[in-house]
Amino acid sequence: MAESDAPTQDALFGVLANETRLRIVEALGDLSEPGEYSTVPFSELQEAVGVEDNGKFSYHLNKLVDPFVTRTDAGYRLELPGIRVYQALQFWLESDVTVDPLPSGGICDSCGEATLLGYRGGRMHIRCHDCDIEYSTYPLPAAAFDPDDPESLKRAATNRLRRDYAAFRQNHCPYCSGSVSTTVQDGERLSAPLLEDENVAVRHACNRCNWYLHTHAGSVLTVHPRAVSFFYDRGVDIYAVLPSDNVYEQFERVESTDPLRIDVRFCCEGDELRFLVDDSLTVLDSSVGAIPDREPKEKPPEF
Repeated sequence: MAESDAPTQDALFGVLANETRLRIVEALGDLSEPGEYSTVPFSELQEAVGVEDNGKFSYHLNKLVDPFVTRTDAGYRLELPGIRVYQALQFWLESDVTVDPLPSGGICDSCGEATLLGYRGGRMHIRCHDCDIEYSTYPLPAAAFDPDDPESLKRAATNRLRRDYAAFRQNHCPYCSGSVSTTVQDGERLSAPLLEDENVAVRHACNRCNWYLHTHAGSVLTVHPRAVSFFYDRGVDIYAVLPSDNVYEQFERVESTDPLRIDVRFCCEGDELRFLVDDSLTVLDSSVGAIPDREPKEKPPEF
């Protein structure tokens, strides 16, 4: 399709504003073989959608051709924009799944009670019910876990966040592939210089789709290549462990504010990995050594 012939945004929205067309997209996805988006013959597709009138069905199907659907001699298949619509439909159809709150493995900063992890509205939520503080909320497809196995929700939430940490750390939006801006929050949310073991608030924001992730410096650095290697050499697969497994400790402190320098430490199996990062979380220095003697401190919440 020539660039001048590309449909306008309004035209694309108009194409999708019809139940029959959305059912066609859904059927093309559902009828595909595993590992591919298959070409589906006209008659098979019509039967799956349930529209008996040939003329009516052809009219709606042709409206989807370019850019959502491709027509071939063998039938019809989804193009990438159609695949994205199909994926959105699958996410929406699972949005009524709920999981009652269960201990997340973290501790409330305010009252010291256990925070709870639950699932509703297509998102996982971590909150302290005693203080009514929500620590984290993030989208997670219900297909990623077994609603009858609450522990699987913990693992799915951890895996999704670490996957997104890895993408954002590389300035890559995991949802639209746009570039990402990373900033350390200032003002009251920023730890005072030389104050030990305070989470340093970090915001990642996509410059294209406005997707965002609020976390802290240590969480992002768990997926830095040197951190992944550090943990793996000590028998820990960082993508497999849960925060509640308590197989490592994590500490942060602000070394200076002008320029901003943040010290992040991971302790595991008697050794310590230290990172020094700037205000964009670029690693300026790193080292591995024995854990120095100090008073034991409670591991901050992962999320």
